[in-house]
Amino acid sequence: MVVDAYQKVDITDNSNRALGIVSVTGVTGASLKGKIINTSIAANTNFFGSNLAPSASPVIFRINVTMNTAGVLTVRRTDGATTVSEQLNGGSNLIANASYIFDTIVATGQTINLQYSTSATIVSCIVVETSA
Repeated sequence: MVVDAYQKVDITDNSNRALGIVSVTGVTGASLKGKIINTSIAANTNFFGSNLAPSASPVIFRINVTMNTAGVLTVRRTDGATTVSEQLNGGSNLIANASYIFDTIVATGQTINLQYSTSATIVSCIVVETSA
């Protein structure tokens, strides 16, 4: 799937108060690697049923995520038989219902998945692959 469009997402809280707008433009040539909308997740469990793998190397995985509860988002990077944890946002809690964008480089032989430090609802999580 190629993403080459303008997308506007209005973010609101549970009381339907506007929290912000995220706009994505110029993502020409990006390919969708994973998407989750309004899905509950247990603490410290993988977001995706299968790890996300790059189609070339190296690439950038751009992660756009909004969670309904404050917590720490972690990339679980696997390279061969070794898996490491990389906390995003400097290891600080994400703000509930706020949208964040993170980039991580993924090389051949590596896969990634995401985990969250607390049980929560994934309001939105979109991962796209772009060239590095």
